[in-house]
Amino acid sequence: MKLIVLILALVAASLADTSSAFVVVHPVATSVKGAVSGRSSRQHQQQQQKGQSIDTTTTKTTTVLYKGMWTEDDEIQGLDKFKSCVPYILPLIDGHHFAKYICLRFPVIGTIDSFTVGPLADIADSIPFASLILFLILSLGTRNPEMSKSLRFNAQQAVLIDVSLILPELTASAFGTIKEFAPFYEPMSNFTTYYYLTLVIYSIASNIRGQKPNQIPYLSNFAQMAVGPF
Repeated sequence: MKLIVLILALVAASLADTSSAFVVVHPVATSVKGAVSGRSSRQHQQQQQKGQSIDTTTTKTTTVLYKGMWTEDDEIQGLDKFKSCVPYILPLIDGHHFAKYICLRFPVIGTIDSFTVGPLADIADSIPFASLILFLILSLGTRNPEMSKSLRFNAQQAVLIDVSLILPELTASAFGTIKEFAPFYEPMSNFTTYYYLTLVIYSIASNIRGQKPNQIPYLSNFAQMAVGPF
């Protein structure tokens, strides 16, 4: 069930509209400008006929409407620096089981894990469909335009990092019980752990520094498309 939802999320992200900016000159402003210019010209001619010299200054105003423009809001400010880090709990708990070999090989990392991600993963495992519910909240709930764009972007990027864990999940499910595959299971699990931890740490560190974490190849672009220009 979760696999279907993840695939639908990818399709929705790839089909998101990215509007280009265009300019519209307001017709009312144009007509008013012409009327003002014509009236000023007639008054000037009448005053010249009466022998009066008057300096006339005309201010021309053009109304410009911009639609679909991307705003350059790469800086994250205030509490959004910390709020934007929260969505990355999702890939941390979903990919936690891949880190078991690293935690066994390096006791210090295992100790840190037991006080940080480990309890969150245990809570998620104890609640039916907890990971799926969190996934839906992040992927659908953040469509609310009243939320800050930085928070919506990070939520979508966290969802996409979680989606990218589908392939190693399927590989582990398909070959994990095969004896010949056993020598490769640990290095592949470690590689997957390094992969998602690198992305999560980069994103969290960028948010805390107040910088938008939009330099992840492909995933950041898809996240931006899902958020939209507003």
